[in-house]
Amino acid sequence: MVETICKRTIESFHDILKDRLNSSDFMYVTRQIEFHTAYNRHKPLTNPVKLKYEVLNSPIIQELIQNMSVEQNISKKKATYIVKSCLEEIGYLKKLPVVRWIALALIKIIKKSLSGLYVNENKLIQIRNKMGNNPVIFVPSHRSYADFILMALVMFNVDITIPCVAAGMDFHSMWMMGHLLRDCGAFFMRRSFSDDTVYRTIFSEYVKKLVTEGDSPIEFFIEGTRSRSSKTLPPKFGLLSMALDAFYSGEVPDITLVPVNISYERTLEESLFAYEMLGIAKPKESTSGLIKGLKMMDEKYGKIYFDFGDPISIKSFGSQLIGSPVDFTVRNSSREQEEIVHLGYNIIDRQQKLSVLTCFNVLALVLGNHINVSTSPLTLTQAIKDVAWLSTVLDVLGAFVDIKKDTLASLLDAIRVHRSLVKLTSQDEIQLVSVHSPLSKIDPARLKGHPLKAETMNLAIPLLMLQQYINHTLHFLVNPAIITVTMQHLGDTGQITTEELFTKYQFMRTLLSNEFAFFKEWDFKDFEVTLQNLESLNIIEYTGKNILTLGNHKKLQILLCNMLYPFISTYLCFGKLLLESDLGEFNERVVLKLAQAKVEEELTKGNLLNYTSLSLDIISAALFSLVSMQGVTRIRTNGSVIYKVNPHNLYAIVQQIEQLEVLPQVQTDLNELSSRHNIIQSSVPRAKL
Repeated sequence: MVETICKRTIESFHDILKDRLNSSDFMYVTRQIEFHTAYNRHKPLTNPVKLKYEVLNSPIIQELIQNMSVEQNISKKKATYIVKSCLEEIGYLKKLPVVRWIALALIKIIKKSLSGLYVNENKLIQIRNKMGNNPVIFVPSHRSYADFILMALVMFNVDITIPCVAAGMDFHSMWMMGHLLRDCGAFFMRRSFSDDTVYRTIFSEYVKKLVTEGDSPIEFFIEGTRSRSSKTLPPKFGLLSMALDAFYSGEVPDITLVPVNISYERTLEESLFAYEMLGIAKPKESTSGLIKGLKMMDEKYGKIYFDFGDPISIKSFGSQLIGSPVDFTVRNSSREQEEIVHLGYNIIDRQQKLSVLTCFNVLALVLGNHINVSTSPLTLTQAIKDVAWLSTVLDVLGAFVDIKKDTLASLLDAIRVHRSLVKLTSQDEIQLVSVHSPLSKIDPARLKGHPLKAETMNLAIPLLMLQQYINHTLHFLVNPAIITVTMQHLGDTGQITTEELFTKYQFMRTLLSNEFAFFKEWDFKDFEVTLQNLESLNIIEYTGKNILTLGNHKKLQILLCNMLYPFISTYLCFGKLLLESDLGEFNERVVLKLAQAKVEEELTKGNLLNYTSLSLDIISAALFSLVSMQGVTRIRTNGSVIYKVNPHNLYAIVQQIEQLEVLPQVQTDLNELSSRHNIIQSSVPRAKL
């Protein structure tokens, strides 16, 4: 069921910005277009206004109105008004003149800030040419607010009807921007509505009608939100379930889902994400904030890549998974749920395999590892060797790295694009730039975590920014890293059976299941593939049937262990904190602050060695993993969630983590950290937070 992505090259991509260099942007956006629709149903097209009318008059919504009238003791007219208001809040519009003007503005902006917008256009055109027989849903990865507007431009460029895209209410409340996005096909959804039966029913029916009655493609982000860390988030199934309901109820013959990966050489929100991970809440979305943010576009952001996976037919997918076609005469909720879960993880897996790694992603890995193992700066000469070596390793593991044959030229380009984070000194040494300004004013009301010291912030911000670019590579490295870390503890024999190794591998996958998008049903398959890759890289060797020992590729072993260290050490620190503290019942906000304070203390003492451990995302993921492993109990009461430690279970988990921790090779005290992390002061001015 898992798609194998064929060997890719940069020649598969077309830089659509090049087309704009020698022709009029105005003529381009105002050209006559015959849009390709997703679903030609051979009946009159449903416009956005009529769609809302059909939702309102559907049997489900009419029944809802009747129930609201009785349960809330209001008139049917009042109940109908409430439903209409809700539909007005949700519903999309399509105004081609607005689409054209936004396309023109967007092209002007990105021509200044990007060196290329690379699209696998041949693949997209193949998908376009097969559209028409059933609804089509595009499912992109989500790393930036720019994702959906760039996705619209990519569709506009090949004459595909602009997708109806699910957008958050943050954008709805932005003056003018909310209207513009709605006019370009955005429909809006509230962040959480599982307890709001009325809203959930209305929104679900609206999505279903979009699928059955609309002719435009639909677009949503299966991760549910932007990934601040650049790691792929586990799939959310709500919107996927709503969209597929039209197929399971037999109202459409099939639904096509298209996985899309959007890879950024440099993300717009890199510093904002770093502050968010430390607990400094993002500014509220506003039009004025957006206008201020446009000033950032004066900087260079390198390349953006769009790649499209093979379309997934839900009809064929279900038949292959279950072994029989869907029976439309009787709904089978357990089968539907099984298919949806498998489908969600399948989409996530395909998105990750479609990612493009840049030279800076590889340099970030090299620099991050160098910081762990050396007190001296990383020289350009060493970086050239290590980037070339690591690119080869990533290629073996299935990654596509867009890097020139001239590694030096690629490195210099990467450093120029990321000059606000890294700098090449006059001694040809690559150093991190100090990003956090001591003069930055942090509003305590926006602080979700522990108030960190200025020196802690100064070290943590650039390292968290660097970690974002490391994280983009982890899909290809995390399984090899888990096995490599596990095999650092082989005991006197220096050997381990594949059965024992798999048991420990499963424990680590379960522990990190909220950190990475692992699918439990693929544990053994992923294990076998990883062993094959590690054998080819000389990380492991077979000494007998199903008996393994470590190979001789020590350099890669060290890198993989160092890469996983921040996660394992943070989970261990957090588990010990819960065991040592008499917290009783506690909420998430309290324990996150307490844990972050503990991490800062341990960093100061030298007991923790990586400042990315301060990330609230990692600490929060640790909490959720301990809940799933029954080390902590989650209790829902009176609409709120509290937690309680299970000491016996948690102690056993902490013991297992402790046996797997591998420390970086070099330890230093706090006074040496600035030089060890090779952080220099930046002359780049920073905005107030």
